[in-house]
Amino acid sequence: MSIFEDKIRVAVIPAFSGAGASFVSQALALGLAEEKAGEISLIETAGASFFHAMGLEAQYLARAFQDYGLALEKGEPIKGIRNERAGLNCLFRIPGKSPDLTVPRLFRLLASAPGDLQIFDFSGM
Repeated sequence: MSIFEDKIRVAVIPAFSGAGASFVSQALALGLAEEKAGEISLIETAGASFFHAMGLEAQYLARAFQDYGLALEKGEPIKGIRNERAGLNCLFRIPGKSPDLTVPRLFRLLASAPGDLQIFDFSGM
């Protein structure tokens, strides 16, 4: 059960490259997941560093990691995407596979991403 009545979207936007937006968004998401603050989605909008940083290659060898970028490109719904890790729903880009996030796809992602609390990492945008 969520403590939030409506979806909450948090955009972490860096002041400059290397300012720590990815660190802040990841720390915020993991901290809220520990508090069991509802369904929390950590969403990477550019780059593809979280996939490697959280060691997801090994975890998802046996089962498929759902790439929200490919779903958006194909026009498929993304509300049902579930990539659970450490209490978070991880919507990350897959290095070398995820297509670029165009402006229309970004707005669709903002409007329809899953989770009661959505934390968007805008590093590299």
